[in-house]
Amino acid sequence: MPVMKNSQGSLFRPRFPAGFSLKLILFLFMAGLWAGLLPLFNNTLRMYHWDVVAYGDLTAILTLWILDGLDYFGTFSPIPEPDSMLTLAVAIPLAAAISKYVLLLITRLALIRYRDVLLLTLPICGIVYLVQVGLGLAFIRLGIRRKICFFTSEEESEKVLRALRAQKLLKYYAPIFLADLPKLPPGSDLAWVVISRSALRHFEQSESVLEAMIAGKEIVDYRELIARLRGHLDVDSLDLWMFLSMSVRRNTFGRIYYSTKTVSERILSAVLLAVLFPFLLLVALLVKLTSRGPAFFGQTRLGYRGRVFKVWKFRSMRQDAEAAGHKWSLKGDPRITRFGTFLRKTRIDELPQLWNVIRGEMSLIGPRPERPEFYDELEKEIPLFRFRLLVRPGITGWAQVMGGYAATVAQTKRKIEYDLYYLQRMSPKMDFIIAVRTLGVALKAAWG
Repeated sequence: MPVMKNSQGSLFRPRFPAGFSLKLILFLFMAGLWAGLLPLFNNTLRMYHWDVVAYGDLTAILTLWILDGLDYFGTFSPIPEPDSMLTLAVAIPLAAAISKYVLLLITRLALIRYRDVLLLTLPICGIVYLVQVGLGLAFIRLGIRRKICFFTSEEESEKVLRALRAQKLLKYYAPIFLADLPKLPPGSDLAWVVISRSALRHFEQSESVLEAMIAGKEIVDYRELIARLRGHLDVDSLDLWMFLSMSVRRNTFGRIYYSTKTVSERILSAVLLAVLFPFLLLVALLVKLTSRGPAFFGQTRLGYRGRVFKVWKFRSMRQDAEAAGHKWSLKGDPRITRFGTFLRKTRIDELPQLWNVIRGEMSLIGPRPERPEFYDELEKEIPLFRFRLLVRPGITGWAQVMGGYAATVAQTKRKIEYDLYYLQRMSPKMDFIIAVRTLGVALKAAWG
């Protein structure tokens, strides 16, 4: 197997910052930014005085800790996605508020008002995001690439490279084949060591992989890396062993979150329903004014452990949409009203399902509930389809933000691959990512 070299013929070159180096750069930048901007909102403070510097340092540390917990740095590209701005908009004001409270307890100094924290959030989020984009573009222009060391067969490594190529990420990485090297080069900075069961059958050939493990490098099965790159599993090659072995273990916080998820989501849904009530009334009125029929539409679905319930939506189709029987909803479906098209694109039609969450029939985030009429057909066609019933269905989910609506068995199969990927990785940060992306989809659709 030939050793693949980068454009300058060198196997080992500096990589773009994605771990400690990036966090150090962002820490120094954010700490300096807070220390420089804080005196503008409080005339009694001096720029870069000890108390201002302490507040900036603490806020920067907490921001990075929150971002790390939300998997902000778990990106494959050196350039952050636009929706990462929303993650920053959550982490920065939260960290700033906690820092204010901590320093108030220690020093009795009220350095900044909560109102000013919110005012500073937007410019700081924008500047931090632009700094990251600038760093990413600079490292791309310099041709600096992260390394991926393969300890797999040629066919298996090609599958990973094909997945990187499909996501337009291969230009950021330099593949290296450990089987062609005598040992793992000392000091090499690796993104991953990619392995497979077939390549590790002969233990005496695995010294380089063990060295990488001892050095703290990330060891990942090639199928797991492909799933992470694509954001979904492959049901055609998936079995229960693979599904369980590739699942993410929950830590203590994750177990507490999962055990309290139903109760906390019921409370949050009740609050959201109360806050959004005037808006929901307006939408209901517009549905009535733009087409004949009721404002709300109820449909039978299968929920947790196969329980049948009625899901509620704002009606987006004509009243006689299913007069000829049950049919898939296709793209450009003539049964969808003009206002219904807007409701579907922005996901506003799903908001009445907050009532289903309050009743315990649904979750805010999870696989979408399926219609009983289609369930038997889909279970025969798609392996592990029934796994979706092991959790409460959600108003939004990983399949919705990644794949959109499904109108055929083939499209539903891809949705199931996204749903199974979510079931493997159910966690607070996964739910947060879905919530942020759902908001991004809604805002993008609303702004055209």
